[in-house]
Amino acid sequence: MAMLTTQDPRLISIEGDYNSIARDYLEQPQVEPHEIEFAQYEWETWAESPQAYSPLITLKDLEARPDLEVEWYCPSWIPVGAKTVLSAEPKCGKTILLFHILQAIITGGAFLGEICTPAKVLYLTEQTEHEFKRQVKEVPGLLGNPNFFVLLAEDTPAEIKTWDHMLAFVQRMLDVTKAKILVLDTFIGLAKLPPEGENDSATIQNSINKLNPLFKNRYLSVVFTHHNKKKSDDPKRKQDTPTLQWVRGSSAFVGGAGHIIVMNQNEEVNRARDFYFFGRYIHGVEKHLYLKQEGRYIIAGA
Repeated sequence: MAMLTTQDPRLISIEGDYNSIARDYLEQPQVEPHEIEFAQYEWETWAESPQAYSPLITLKDLEARPDLEVEWYCPSWIPVGAKTVLSAEPKCGKTILLFHILQAIITGGAFLGEICTPAKVLYLTEQTEHEFKRQVKEVPGLLGNPNFFVLLAEDTPAEIKTWDHMLAFVQRMLDVTKAKILVLDTFIGLAKLPPEGENDSATIQNSINKLNPLFKNRYLSVVFTHHNKKKSDDPKRKQDTPTLQWVRGSSAFVGGAGHIIVMNQNEEVNRARDFYFFGRYIHGVEKHLYLKQEGRYIIAGA
């Protein structure tokens, strides 16, 4: 009969015919548990069903998605599927410029000779009815158009107390109106930022990022107006060319948008405006416009 002795707990001594079998077993290399787990992971077969990794997509999935049929609602000014920042000094005319651009879009007309793609507009403003209507009247053919929806300051629902509330309201109104262009005039006034939030990168980036779910509508464009920093009083700097650093507040304003337009009042001609374009769509381009007395923008010098 075989007998087991266990003087050393690490060894097992077997007397009898099984001794050689036990020795062979003990001499086998021992595989660590984590090595077994890695081997199983290395040869794991992943499911090919999209449900297995949703909401992630592969580049194969991305390739299968159709490209947008149009790239611009208004060439050079409002790209499709993007966030656009229009920044200017207060009372420089950015709202009137936007009205001219939007009038061409909602009528399927042209701006500066470029044909626009028709779309409806949802416009959120800090202005009251009287102020807003006065400015709309400055743009021929805009007042009375049924494709332009506006939320006036005094009509803002009382339950909208936070930026999240505002975005939930915007989503409902986009669904109802079928608008493809959302305008926030101004972003700072509508985003319900905390004190000093304008200068805090994390606050601004978080607020801008909260717009992202709206882009499940692939043809949506968001335009928000903003203010430039105050110009230097140094006469030598009056002719400085605008840069992204002109945009007031945190750099996250320009970092969170794909298309940035910096607007500047011409120092020599009262009704002339200079525009500087930055971002993924147009970069390093300048445009110089003149607003004629009858209320129409033309290219300066044309």
